[in-house]
Amino acid sequence: MKNILKFTLLALVAFAMGAALAWFQSRQNAPAPVAVELTEQQQQALDIKPAPVGERPRDSVVEGAPDMPDALDSLYADGDAEKAAAAEEGTAEAAPEAAPEAAAETQAADAAPAAPEGQKVAGSSVGGTFSMTDQNGNAVTEKSWPGKKKLVFFGFTHCPDICPAALDKIGAALKEMGADADKIQPIFVTTDPKRDTSARLKEYLADYDSRVVGLTGTDAQVEHIKGIYKVYAAIAEGGDADNYLMDHSGYIYLMSEDDALLEIFGSDSTAETIVQKSAAHLK
Repeated sequence: MKNILKFTLLALVAFAMGAALAWFQSRQNAPAPVAVELTEQQQQALDIKPAPVGERPRDSVVEGAPDMPDALDSLYADGDAEKAAAAEEGTAEAAPEAAPEAAAETQAADAAPAAPEGQKVAGSSVGGTFSMTDQNGNAVTEKSWPGKKKLVFFGFTHCPDICPAALDKIGAALKEMGADADKIQPIFVTTDPKRDTSARLKEYLADYDSRVVGLTGTDAQVEHIKGIYKVYAAIAEGGDADNYLMDHSGYIYLMSEDDALLEIFGSDSTAETIVQKSAAHLK
C-alpha cells in the first residue's frame, strides 16, 4: 500500500514538472507581437474614435497650402460646428508664423473703419499749382475760384466725340445740382494749345453750359498742368500738321477747395453719377 502511494505521488510530481517545462518552452518559442494598423472603418467598427478635432498633428496642415485631402477631411470632420471652429484655430496655430508686415496689414485692414462719405481720395497726388489763361484772355491759377470745388476735364476743341459728350455731361450734372452747382467751378483744359487759343476756346464753349471756363497757355504751361493731373495726351497717327486728332484720357476730376482730389469720373459715368457722388462733398 505504501509503495502504491509513493508511486502515485512521484507520478504527480513528474507530471507537474513536465507541464511546467512545456509551458516555459512554449513562452520561449512564441512569436513576437505584431502591431496592426487599423483603418478608419475598422476603428469605427471597433468603436475606436480618432483623435478629437483640433488635436491634429502640428505638421498635418499648412496655411496657404492646397485643399486638405478628402481622407483627412473625413478623419477630422464630424459635423460639429464648435469642433470645426476649433480645427480652424488649430490649423492657424500649426501654420508657420506670417511675416510681421503682412500680419500688421491684415490687422489694420480688419480694424480700419469704413471711409466716411465726402472723404478725399487717399494717397492721391493729382492736382497742384498751375498758371494758365482763360477763354477771355485772363491769367488764372488754381486759386482763382476761392471757396469753390473744381470739376476739371481735359480735351481739345477739334475733338469729334469724347469732349462734346463730357461737356454735355458736365452741363447736365450742373443743372441737376440746382443751387449746389454754385459751389463748383467747371473747367475745360485744352491739350492742344497750338490750335486752342483763348478766342477759339471762347467760341467753342459758347455751345455748352455758360459756367464752364476754358483754359489754355503755352506749351510748357499745358504740359505742366497735364503732368500734375496725370493726363495722357498725344497727337494721333495720321492727318497733317494742321488737321489732326489727339488721343487723350477722358477723366473728369472733382477737386476740393484746396485742390485735393475728391472723385474721378470715367467716361462711363453719367451726369447722375456725378451728381450723386458730388453730393457728399457739397454738404
